[in-house]
Amino acid sequence: MPWRAAILLAAAFAFLTISCASRPPAIQAFPVIAIEIVPNPIIAYPAAGGAYRFPFEIVVRETGGAAAHVTRVSLNVVAFGALQVYSQEMMADEIRQNGFSPDIAAGGELRYRFNPTKKVPDERLFSGVTAHLRVEAVDENGEAVPPATAEVTLRKQR
Repeated sequence: MPWRAAILLAAAFAFLTISCASRPPAIQAFPVIAIEIVPNPIIAYPAAGGAYRFPFEIVVRETGGAAAHVTRVSLNVVAFGALQVYSQEMMADEIRQNGFSPDIAAGGELRYRFNPTKKVPDERLFSGVTAHLRVEAVDENGEAVPPATAEVTLRKQR
């Protein structure tokens, strides 16, 4: 009866081979970063000495299904489409030093809250200022993922 055992073994092997071959390959997830500025437009609130407070939040979401590490956040404020009036960037170490996490879980969300106070030399700037935000990140292997960008405008409190 050893031939029956050999047939059963061959049938089991064939079944396993066919069932494994019919499974779709695992799909590897890659981080996708999306950002949002809240509120948009950013409201400028009067402060002492001709300055204004600009409270806002940068919401960073991972939507691709894989963890990511934010390496850089940059903000460029442009007046009337061409005149750079303010620029700032934070690298991962600075993000951490400011009390924020640069690490975002798969499907997770980070919220970076800011409330800078800046002098505004001419109130006409409120109608012609645009801020461009860019968030750069890497995956868990250190490979860059496509950066996320957003644009926000300013409005003076009424």
